[in-house]
Amino acid sequence: MLTQFIISVYFMYIMSCKYMNLMMIKMFTPSMPFSVYKAIKYYEDNDEICDEKDITKDYYDMKPLDCFMEDKERIEYRVNVYSKVKTKFVPYRVISTKNCEIDPSQSIFVKRQTMGLNYIMDAILYRGDIKTNVTDRVLKFAGPEHNFFNNTHLKMKWMFENDELEEGTSLVLYFKNGSTKAFEKCDHIKIT
Repeated sequence: MLTQFIISVYFMYIMSCKYMNLMMIKMFTPSMPFSVYKAIKYYEDNDEICDEKDITKDYYDMKPLDCFMEDKERIEYRVNVYSKVKTKFVPYRVISTKNCEIDPSQSIFVKRQTMGLNYIMDAILYRGDIKTNVTDRVLKFAGPEHNFFNNTHLKMKWMFENDELEEGTSLVLYFKNGSTKAFEKCDHIKIT
């Protein structure tokens, strides 16, 4: 009986030391610059989503995700990037298509110093007479340089997947230099 007690105390001591060691490592190591928390593969036919598949496990297992992509498929990576300026994680969404394959990497989240003219100040979604400010959602797709990760195949409607967009719905981007750009429901977002 006494030996069981001593063994259990020793076991608890070892486990608490390991736990404290892990806690100290967690407290004093810097966090990763970015993390992919979800990967989704969409398949659409006639501009309507037919299938949505969570492929996060395949991404974490380092399986090739886009080698079987067809023209009607796309992968959306949901990423958290640590911002030293805001001292918090900022969410981004990176879209990869067959024509424009983009994998989340450190280099696409680096904010260059030459940004300026294409800086998005405001994004308004017009649905008939109704105006909705969607700046936060658009900036998730725009990335830190506000260039939509140089993806010229990103469609406007993909940013509003869960919303019902009627014909005639348009997205207007207002830039820092005073210019504006408007995009219809099926238009590709091109910032040049």
